[in-house]
Amino acid sequence: MTDRVNVEPPILHGMAASEAKYIGIAAGCLGLLVAGLLQVMTGLGTLLLIVVVVIPLVVLWFSSLFLMKIKRGRPDGFYIQNIHLYLVERNLMAPKFINHFDFWDLGR
Repeated sequence: MTDRVNVEPPILHGMAASEAKYIGIAAGCLGLLVAGLLQVMTGLGTLLLIVVVVIPLVVLWFSSLFLMKIKRGRPDGFYIQNIHLYLVERNLMAPKFINHFDFWDLGR
């Protein structure tokens, strides 16, 4: 148990609360957009509430299954570092790690 003190506890299929929060916010915005479009097209106000609640729950469920596959057999924070290196390769973020793939020399 002591090796897991510094790790955020999983809440749904190994997904941590902070991951669920970010995915839930993004899915809530998507659900609100879809519900707004459906409400304008159909005129049903109750559809708005149903879609705004159901879409984030479905997205959270399937994203937790997806993250469970990514995290399997890997150390804590592995995929976060991979996402960071992916963004650095595309010049969308400043590197936090040394990613120089060349021989080091003394410059003599």
